[in-house]
Amino acid sequence: MKLLRITALIILLIFAFGIVIPAITISSNNIGSEENMILFFAPSGNHGFESKQDTVVNLTILHTGDIHSQLLPWPYAQYKTGINNDNTLGGIARLATLVNETRTEKKLVDEAVLLFDVGDFLMGTPFQYLGPNSTLNASPELHMMNLIGFNASCLGNHEWEYSVHGLSLILNNTNTTLGGSMPLLLCSNLVLGEDSYGLGQFIENNKTLTVSTNGKTLTIGLFSLMGKNAMSTVFFKGKYNFSDPIQTAREQVTYFQNEGVDLIILISHMGYKDAIQLASSVSGIDLILAGHDHQLLEQPIVVKTSVGNTTIVDAKSYLEYLGKLELSVKLGGPAGQGIGIRTYQAILIDDTIPENGTILTGLETYIDAVNSLLSEWDVSSIDTVIAHVDFNLTYSTPGFEKPTGESPVGDLVADSMRWAASNVTGEYVDFAFMPSGTIKHGKYFCLNGDITVYDANSIIPFGGVPMQGPYRGWPICSFHLYGYEIKRMLEFSVLMGGDFFIQISGLRFTYALIGIPTMRVISIEQEINGTWIPLEMNKLYRIAISYEAAILIPQIGQLYPVFSIIPKNESGYPIPSNETIIYDAEERPFPIHLGLIRFLTDYLEGTVPEIYNQSQNRAKAVLANPIHVLYLLNQVGQTIVSQSTTSNLLMGGVASLILIAVMAIGVIISRRP
Repeated sequence: MKLLRITALIILLIFAFGIVIPAITISSNNIGSEENMILFFAPSGNHGFESKQDTVVNLTILHTGDIHSQLLPWPYAQYKTGINNDNTLGGIARLATLVNETRTEKKLVDEAVLLFDVGDFLMGTPFQYLGPNSTLNASPELHMMNLIGFNASCLGNHEWEYSVHGLSLILNNTNTTLGGSMPLLLCSNLVLGEDSYGLGQFIENNKTLTVSTNGKTLTIGLFSLMGKNAMSTVFFKGKYNFSDPIQTAREQVTYFQNEGVDLIILISHMGYKDAIQLASSVSGIDLILAGHDHQLLEQPIVVKTSVGNTTIVDAKSYLEYLGKLELSVKLGGPAGQGIGIRTYQAILIDDTIPENGTILTGLETYIDAVNSLLSEWDVSSIDTVIAHVDFNLTYSTPGFEKPTGESPVGDLVADSMRWAASNVTGEYVDFAFMPSGTIKHGKYFCLNGDITVYDANSIIPFGGVPMQGPYRGWPICSFHLYGYEIKRMLEFSVLMGGDFFIQISGLRFTYALIGIPTMRVISIEQEINGTWIPLEMNKLYRIAISYEAAILIPQIGQLYPVFSIIPKNESGYPIPSNETIIYDAEERPFPIHLGLIRFLTDYLEGTVPEIYNQSQNRAKAVLANPIHVLYLLNQVGQTIVSQSTTSNLLMGGVASLILIAVMAIGVIISRRP
């Protein structure tokens, strides 16, 4: 009996630490932290508010998000001109057709149509290389958006991928080429400071639009926000900065309410979940166009606020969809009371939609310019088939767009980087590491069949050297690390997850899904001629990695000293990031996407082997280490209370079940001989 009591007491203490303490802490922190938020999906059809006809006008909002330079349909290897003859999605020429059809339709009933984009229009295909420091001297993305007649776009995190210098080149060059005719660019929480690059002449804080619709005048207050998640990935903003989105939103709403506008629209580069939280904290926004998360809302979400309601829409990415919101707006009342939703459609942009001839003609100039640029690297035109795959080469488990760990595409990209680094330098490279977030277009569709230069490039297209150009994509870097530093890198990878999870080549490791940070990696092994041997903690290894990751390494070490690693030469002496870049025979930084193209053509000889049909067990996950049971219980407690911090019934029921279970274990233990 005494043993039973002691066992029960210990289990109760563990239970209290794991479940009760998190419940008390989190529940108390959430009391009164939000307004009485009510949200629901708004079905299509007339609803919203009842009002006299002479006080209400109709308006149609079209919106796109996260175009990522995807001006051509994808996968490009399957693309054919015409309609109903391929399975491709997207394409800016098809978008132009849909926009023009809507404008023609609404003109018949004297209804205004506005077209907005929510940022990340740059970065994602070979077109991205034309804007900064190129002979063509223009951004094809902004040029096409201007031809179609976008009313405004906000800035996303990837607009900064070429650093402040690159962004200023893109905007200056395009502005010069187009004669000052670009879509309105907004970013309300961008802090310009001294504005040494002159971004303020292109990027505005807010805008009041006046449109005529249904024979009446409608005034619209437009502002834009970069969300906190997006902000956290803007690494090359120089002396520019971003203010808090919530505080900025409150200031913008107050400004527009004082201006007496009829409608307040937020064009945001934040996911719809963050938009929901913003709407619950800031009343007075009628409509939020969300992005950054690459998610599709088939119907709007409506959040009830203290003065009305806020409608949220999200149209995914890569021009796969065009969002079409038909709404009604009450005139004369205070802005922020909400809108009336008549209908909403997320229109799939596929090959049933004819392509606009003017846009197609405009694209030809840019396609020629891209092909000319690629020829500098002895790479064929973008439509050249360079490889074939007889299975679905996927990013992750079907149905999931976020990385859940190792992926087949990740294995392929990491292998190509390791091979290219060894091939270009002539030195053996032990391991290659590729952050999942750098692998982009491969997340959203399967490659099956032919692979063109355009398709291969679109898998890892991002970035450039954040110096003075030219900007041709992130180059490969190579340097040495000790084994214990490689473990730190893997620990950081599994702790952060998502875009930070590392795809690897040359080693395999096992890690705990739940555990104590810095102690979740259980084993690491290196492959030597088909044999796996344990990694030596005090041995130097040569690695390959993207320049983006190499630049982030010091920043991560400053923020998280426990994960600090230092790039070194073969003798173990520290070297700066810019001395780790791999150069080709002509002293040009060697880009990652070129490594993939040459890996497919030269090493794999145009055929993707069956080993990439699935993940190769390079990153094996187990539930937890036995020594982490206490931490596991704590995480269970965090999870439970995060699901329902206000439901005493749920908390009580779950806690009772767990208590009964642990007490039963105590009884069993006490009765053992």
